[in-house]
Amino acid sequence: MHAHGHVTRPARGKSSVAVASLDLLSEDKSSEKTERDIEFVFGKTESDYIENLDYKKLKIDLWNGNVVLEKLYLKPNALVKKLTLVIPWKNLYKQPTKAYIDGLYILVVPKTEVQYDAQQDENEQYEAKMKEVQKIEGLRKEKEAYENSKQSQQDHDTFVERMQLTIIRNLELSIRNIHIAYEDKTTKPGHPFSFGLTLNYIELRLGELSSLAFYWNSNSQSHSDMSRNDVVEYLRSKIATKDNIPNDITYILRPLNVIAKLIMVTKPREDHFKRPMFDIMIDLDQISFNINREQYSDLLDLLEFQDYVALQTKFVKYRSMHKIQSKNTKEWWKFAYNVIVNEEVRPRFDCYKWENIKAHLDRCREYRTLHFQELTGKLTYEQKQRAQEIEKKLDVFNLTYIRRSAEIEKKEQEPKTWWGNVSTWWAGNTDKNDPELDLEKVLSSDEKKKLYDAIGYEGENTSSADYPNEYVDINLAIGLKLLDVNIWSRLSPDDLNFNIVARAVVPGTNVNFKRRPASAGIKVAVGLRSFELFGLSTTGETNMQNLNENRPVLAKPQLIEQEKDLLNVEFETNPIEYKSDYRIQVLSQSLQITYDSPTINKLVTCFEPDTARNLYGVKQAAYSTYTDVKQRSYLLMKHNLEKVKVLDINIDMQSSYFLLPANGVYQDGCSLICMDFGHLTLKRADEDQEISHENAKNLEEARKLSYTKFQLQLDSVQLLYAQKNEKWYEARRQQETRLHLIKPMTLNMNVYKCIYSDDADLPAWKIDGQIPAIDMRLSDKRLFQIIHHVQSLPFPETKNTSETIQKIEPAEQPSQISLSAADTMEKVEEMTPVKKIQEEQSQLDENEQSKIDEKKRKKENSYFQLTQLDATFELSQVNLLIEESSSQSSSRRYSGVKNDHYDEGSDERPFLRLSLVSMLARTTFKTYDVSFDASLADIILLHQQFVTQSGEPLRLISAKKHNENDDTKLISVHFLNTSRDNPMFKREPYNSIENAGKFHFSKLEVILQLEALLSILRFHDNLIKRLPTETEDEKQKKREQEEEKKKNEQQENDKVITTVTDKEKKKPDTVVATPSLAISAELEEFRFIISTEEAPLFDISVGGLKANVSQQPNKTIVNLILSNFNIYDPNPHAKYKKIISQQGDADELLRIDLILHNLSNDQKKDLNAVDCNVEVKFAKANIVFLFKHIDVLLSFLDTLDVAKAALELASSQYAEATIENIQKLQEQAFKLQLDVQFNAPNIFVPTNSYSNEALLLDLGKLSLRTKFLQDEKHGLIEQQNIKLENVLASRVLLNNNHDIEGEVILLDCEILTTTINRLLYPDQAKNEPVVSVKADWDLVHFKLSKGDFSCIMKVLLENFSENIKDQIVSDIETVEQYHYKSADQEAEENKLRETVLQKQHESHTEVTTTVRVRAEIKTVALTLYLGESNMTKRRQDRLENLKLADVRIEALETIFKQMNDSSYKAVGRIKNFLLDDLRETHQSAGVTRQEKQ
Repeated sequence: MHAHGHVTRPARGKSSVAVASLDLLSEDKSSEKTERDIEFVFGKTESDYIENLDYKKLKIDLWNGNVVLEKLYLKPNALVKKLTLVIPWKNLYKQPTKAYIDGLYILVVPKTEVQYDAQQDENEQYEAKMKEVQKIEGLRKEKEAYENSKQSQQDHDTFVERMQLTIIRNLELSIRNIHIAYEDKTTKPGHPFSFGLTLNYIELRLGELSSLAFYWNSNSQSHSDMSRNDVVEYLRSKIATKDNIPNDITYILRPLNVIAKLIMVTKPREDHFKRPMFDIMIDLDQISFNINREQYSDLLDLLEFQDYVALQTKFVKYRSMHKIQSKNTKEWWKFAYNVIVNEEVRPRFDCYKWENIKAHLDRCREYRTLHFQELTGKLTYEQKQRAQEIEKKLDVFNLTYIRRSAEIEKKEQEPKTWWGNVSTWWAGNTDKNDPELDLEKVLSSDEKKKLYDAIGYEGENTSSADYPNEYVDINLAIGLKLLDVNIWSRLSPDDLNFNIVARAVVPGTNVNFKRRPASAGIKVAVGLRSFELFGLSTTGETNMQNLNENRPVLAKPQLIEQEKDLLNVEFETNPIEYKSDYRIQVLSQSLQITYDSPTINKLVTCFEPDTARNLYGVKQAAYSTYTDVKQRSYLLMKHNLEKVKVLDINIDMQSSYFLLPANGVYQDGCSLICMDFGHLTLKRADEDQEISHENAKNLEEARKLSYTKFQLQLDSVQLLYAQKNEKWYEARRQQETRLHLIKPMTLNMNVYKCIYSDDADLPAWKIDGQIPAIDMRLSDKRLFQIIHHVQSLPFPETKNTSETIQKIEPAEQPSQISLSAADTMEKVEEMTPVKKIQEEQSQLDENEQSKIDEKKRKKENSYFQLTQLDATFELSQVNLLIEESSSQSSSRRYSGVKNDHYDEGSDERPFLRLSLVSMLARTTFKTYDVSFDASLADIILLHQQFVTQSGEPLRLISAKKHNENDDTKLISVHFLNTSRDNPMFKREPYNSIENAGKFHFSKLEVILQLEALLSILRFHDNLIKRLPTETEDEKQKKREQEEEKKKNEQQENDKVITTVTDKEKKKPDTVVATPSLAISAELEEFRFIISTEEAPLFDISVGGLKANVSQQPNKTIVNLILSNFNIYDPNPHAKYKKIISQQGDADELLRIDLILHNLSNDQKKDLNAVDCNVEVKFAKANIVFLFKHIDVLLSFLDTLDVAKAALELASSQYAEATIENIQKLQEQAFKLQLDVQFNAPNIFVPTNSYSNEALLLDLGKLSLRTKFLQDEKHGLIEQQNIKLENVLASRVLLNNNHDIEGEVILLDCEILTTTINRLLYPDQAKNEPVVSVKADWDLVHFKLSKGDFSCIMKVLLENFSENIKDQIVSDIETVEQYHYKSADQEAEENKLRETVLQKQHESHTEVTTTVRVRAEIKTVALTLYLGESNMTKRRQDRLENLKLADVRIEALETIFKQMNDSSYKAVGRIKNFLLDDLRETHQSAGVTRQEKQ
């Protein structure tokens, strides 16, 4: 017979043994009768566990108290060789009680190798269920214990403690030769493994443990088929001893030897408290942990197999053992049918049957009655059996709820007995503060005195609080000479032996525990002498005599003094020397950590699984354990945080650093990257300050005294890069060297803890952190050195798992409650106590008015919030210096800007410096909200190779300040988060908004100097050229990975689409409720100046930009406002300084309002319902057109060599993106409603840059509105109605203030109306164009005199001939110098553009009409006048007698068609052409009209 994993003993066995023990106490019974009784008890209770019990082996010497059991075979496969009990019944208090166990051998095999037993399976499920119930009740009792500990602080030297002390003192326990083994040949067929625990002996009296070991053998031989005696002999022979350690055993924990020494003082008062009651010394020689890859693989397989076993165990009852391996398809379908019907279908139907509901309720009522009787001690044996039967049928939640309800209802109705109290005490269910156990009722005065003297109990009034404050009653010292952890693996697949890959060694570990009962204080001290981590041997072999030989050191301490440990940790409560509740001290020395690629790569290979494994069950168990531990930790932490007032902490951790050598192997003088983590200190700042409000002079000082202050400092955090033979270790001790990438920086943080936990005005925690500065330095040369350095590291290559295993998850069972122990406890506590709730309800009528007043008071108090955390962080400045090597710099002479980082011997020169000034962040956590504020004072970008006239470096980016004392923040951010549970949700400052954010940008100035931009582009181009390129294999591998990624994403999208489709079928009209959101942003001014070294060109200013975003469950609202947009000519001699300016005093130049609706399917059916509303308003602006400005701008971009390529590439990409977006909108039938009011600008075109005479083009007013139409033929149509009015052109004369003095009209137009129809469902009318445009213009009338024509020609000859190209560059060599693009790069861009255009042409197959335009102008007229126009007044009427001729074109029509393949067709025609001679001298004679149709 084989074991089923573990052997359990039911509760009835324990009670029977207790009865037997009571029988032994009775001296009135005869020895012969007692022996028969004991034989009966063992025969009845132990026959289930002891196989073939031979009563001749049972030797009982009643009066001497000797019980000997030999060769006990436990079912199904375990052996206790000899069990001896020596109990001195006649002198129980003086003589020791002895228990000897010699030889315990257990062999365990997986459950799947055992025939299915229905009764055993039922018992195991029952035990697991009751274990979960007890676990939940244990959590509740712990919670009650914490609550009771707040009210009870008594600490008595009780009878119970003395009784426990006496039992421990008089107990002699000896256990020898233990071997518990597990063998598995099922988890990995053909690869059996075994693990087990062995113990040579443990002597409790002598305090000695010998050869405790844990092993794991891979590819082991199974012994489960051997005979019982052979198995026992094998297990006995594999027990390690001090003199004999088996060689064929692979130990995870090598044999461990422990020697302990215990000195007990039962009456410390008589010893004047000189010695502790318990003085314990434990010495451990060596603890050695070992693990190899095969053990790790076996462990993962075992954990995975447990999931399959759990699933198989659930359904194994539906299929016999011999049929499991059957390949009969019919049998498998029958098996699946039985499983689904019995596990899924029938239970769900049975839940709704009235007879089952009634039976369940009856079971609940009956179990409540039985459990109540069990609590009161009135439960018979038959009733107990009945209770167990009911427990098997009820689930965990109902059992927990019923038992909890019965406990609340239970009253203490019966008196306590001495034996009952002893049993309760032994079970741990009594109150430890109970001073006695009703001994008066069962013992006489003399017997009680003898008992008290024997156990050293001095009476119930004795308390440990009377002990001296410094007295230590428990002194525990643990010493460990050596702790090592070794990881073994085969270095190659052909190796037969394992070698150590990594080895961690911790010599000299000490742990000390002391307890002071008078003040309830404890002290725990842990010391680590040293720590070393060794890597893979350089020779590839392991020297068993010296395991550290030829191994690189991955971690080692630095500069440790002889008298100091590497790490020293102390924790103390209620310390004597300090005025605090808790004291924590952590001291550590410096540690050097070195990266070693061979070791790291081998470790990754060692622990990388070869196949994909399913560990769902393990994760579920881990999560359940985590939840329970979290619940316990929460209760403990909450209790301690509420209790603690003052915390004394002292943490001093010397600076440790990490080395990353080139090629992943450290050698003396090699290049490396050094990351220094800095020196960390944390201590209490107000140690001498006495916390009291009596001495406070004012409220502010009283608030300061309410906090305990802690100071945290992280000093000398730095990053260095050193090349070969550079002295990085010396540079690490200096503040600034050329090796520093990040200069040493310091973090200062003050942490304040409030001693009051319920003060609404005082935050519970306050944090104030400051970083003075972060200085970084990087050159192009160093950058590429670092890139090559990182690329030289041989990183581990991950394996692609060859197998994919489908995740095993339990099916959803909505009818069942599946909760963790902590969740179940909380649910039950929310529902109970029922009776108490009913009693409170009955008293409600009597105190109804007082209850209402109390609710009102609580509601008023709920408006006040407690602040849990108030944290502020300040970073004064962040500096990044970018340097350029002289070999890559241009021929331009270095400007000589003074720089602190400059080294005369270095070939690197400062290039750019970026500075972020005064960054501040603050966050506050309150009861109902979280707020966050951040700000940035300035951002500065300097070009170190260019200087201004004042000799300062050129500022490319900076904040615009009025003066040096201006403390305006460049960027400010405010964010506020709350929830709907906030009782003030509808009040200020929340206003029913869950997430509110505000962004403010003040004034930012950007200078775009041509030469500086060219140098930056050249620097960027040099970096791009020098970056390492990918090989063809790498490119191919990358393409394959991208294709695989796209394929996986497509599969996931298909799953999501299917899921969403299914959900929409169930709930078609559901609108997802999103949290409310409100974001506002404001930009005061954004100014950028375009210039050259010679002179500034343009000054552009954008101001008053505001944006607001509001998100609600049914819609999203976006508002955008632009107040000012101006372009100035910075030339001091320029006549027209305002190139673009706003006309009039309007507050808003541009306003855009957008509303995006979240419509349901029913709402979309409404014709007037739209997806998006857009409203645009644009005010009037003035533009002065001078060709020299356009010319200089184009020349500026042409010099940068980016204009043409960028514009062409952007246009082609934009065209492609536009086509894709249009197609998406058409597929979605997106309904967009526009309402645009665009006041087109006035364009002034002077004859030249210094003339007052100009042409004025008023582009009028453009209005656009959208409406939707439903047509039977074309479906849903989106119609845009566009109207352009008040368009005119005139010739003007300006004064010195650029105001119009005289004006004559050159062009007068009627209203232009345009209608655009777009089909929202083009598939319904494939022969119709998707977009149809119709434009009608009644009249376009030109009026022109001789002077007007002369003015126009002056514009063409003078304005368009002016240029200022000489201000751009000094000579042609400069352009060549800064020309940064290569021929290959330009060819690549051209190839990209051609590919985009080709893709556009290939995207269409069937040629259809996409756009159709029909435009008609009814009359186009030109009237010519003689002489000069009158420019003395504005819009003076022309004289009729000066007319020369009139030219008219009637019915000018154009038709244009655009196809989906980018082809087009255009047709134009004119109905009539008229020419009239209007001269007065030709009216009476001659031809006055010519007409052609």
